[in-house]
Amino acid sequence: MASSDEKANPTGIQSCPNGSYETVTPHPLPSSCPPSQSPDLPHVPAQILINFSEVVQLIFQNLDGISLARCSAVCSHWRELIDPSDPSAPDYLWARQASSLRLKSPTPYARFHDLYASLRDHLWLHGKIWMSNRSWTGYILLSTYNLETGAIDLTNVVATRPGSNDGEDSVPWSRNESIFVSSFDPQVSLWAPPLLSFDKDTVLDPNDNEIKPPTRERLSYCSLFRASAVPPEVQLSSKKYWPPPHIPATERTDDVLSCVNGSHENKPAHTDAIDSVFRIRKWVVFGGAPVPSVAMSRNGIDNQVETFATIREEHYTPDNDHPYRGIWVGDYNSHGCEFILFHQETPTKLKAVKITGDLNVPCGEITFVVDDLKAVTRIADEREWPGAKVISAKAQIASHQFESSEIIDAEMICVGPDDIALLWHFSPLSSHISRFRRVDIEGLIWT
Repeated sequence: MASSDEKANPTGIQSCPNGSYETVTPHPLPSSCPPSQSPDLPHVPAQILINFSEVVQLIFQNLDGISLARCSAVCSHWRELIDPSDPSAPDYLWARQASSLRLKSPTPYARFHDLYASLRDHLWLHGKIWMSNRSWTGYILLSTYNLETGAIDLTNVVATRPGSNDGEDSVPWSRNESIFVSSFDPQVSLWAPPLLSFDKDTVLDPNDNEIKPPTRERLSYCSLFRASAVPPEVQLSSKKYWPPPHIPATERTDDVLSCVNGSHENKPAHTDAIDSVFRIRKWVVFGGAPVPSVAMSRNGIDNQVETFATIREEHYTPDNDHPYRGIWVGDYNSHGCEFILFHQETPTKLKAVKITGDLNVPCGEITFVVDDLKAVTRIADEREWPGAKVISAKAQIASHQFESSEIIDAEMICVGPDDIALLWHFSPLSSHISRFRRVDIEGLIWT
């Protein structure tokens, strides 16, 4: 019959004072029992026992972390297979549990078991790009593993254009000197410090499924809580969902923009939460001191709730049939650099959707489309990009706050696999050329 301690901790993972976890062995084998067999097994040939151990190892390799911890509590031999007592022996079974981190060592943790125990509730975040629903502009976060702190960081991705932004490097286009061409070599980086970090000291509030930082005074804070999916059959065209319809996704959630006085949605139970969307709540604590014109709550100043959705890796990873698929950054003149998803739906169709936007064409809207990537209208002979394919396209423009939007003719100039130019045919105004460069998302995640 199970003891009360076993009932209280069925996972076999025990919390330690330092925030890590260790497996416990409720029923250790007698010291006289050979490690290769249990006291209940009859004597069997050594070769059969070796084969049995190989089978057990294969089974262990396909278990989740909770099941693996429970197995380590069965007997001393299984514990040795799962958690080697020799500190120099690799605990590769636990390394498999954190395989999404692609780590060769558990640095700065002593063992992969410690790493997994500290980050197991947050591993679902790692290695993804997240799109914000902030009005008009939006922004993006990248989740990465911090080798120095042993945390999973959520950090803003920013793009800047080195040098002058006032067009001083623009030169007349050799094909039409009334149109100017600018060089474009954007610098894309992670903006330090991270917006949120998740490590062994990060606690999930069991009462409302929200990951909150420790309370301090006179500081700005963020917390994260997961969201639930809205079934496609109940989604209404009159209501907004996130990610927006032009972004490919299998799951969408309600597009909650902000909250005041803690009125944001009820957080779903852990079993109902999905891994593709979450919300970040931001607030400021001023030690109880009231601030004029700011709505106060008992926890401080409620500021904003933003919704984030991931863009799945398969939708930005190019292949032979979809070479333009990816995350790109474009030069939008006075609006600066903006991130674009090149969603190549089929080998012949391309839809460029803004991940970040501006007050004319906001995030989530189409910036240009190509209906037939095989319909090459000409081969460029100008000195800027000789031999480049030029393909007919349609681009979207709009007035302030996305009013009076319209579709105009455009041309996509395929300079290279990571470099394109877009010729906008404005009428009656002069045409304009924008430049786009592919973003190395993998390089940002794994550096």
